[in-house]
Amino acid sequence: MTSRSSRTNEFRSSWWSIRLLPSWSATESAECVSLRSRGDSGVLQISATRKPTGHVTDNDLLEFASDSKKKGRVLKPVSKTHVAGVATEFVDQNRYWREWWLKGGATLVYVTYNVSLASKDQETEPIEQMISSIAING
Repeated sequence: MTSRSSRTNEFRSSWWSIRLLPSWSATESAECVSLRSRGDSGVLQISATRKPTGHVTDNDLLEFASDSKKKGRVLKPVSKTHVAGVATEFVDQNRYWREWWLKGGATLVYVTYNVSLASKDQETEPIEQMISSIAING
């Protein structure tokens, strides 16, 4: 179940929510939610999974991020207002990518952002603002 509040420009799923900046919109598919700005920009995609028992641990995060780590990408700890986890960034086929694995209670939220390498610095601040607004409903 998802909802969209036009008053706060927030996208809310059953397990997580994010505040969208004014020029951003959300499109939902079976696999994830895609967020885009009005202009020619990158795409921020969010999906989530829930652990059947117990809370998501740091080891769980590292297990989910293991493919990225195997490719030689450095995982850095991140701590935002409502969530914590690990993140990485890399370039692949002339695209700049960022990935976050964030935890809250029994929920793990996986976020990716990709944009053309030439535009990599254009949305840094908006992306950071939106990532910082993610809240997980345990």
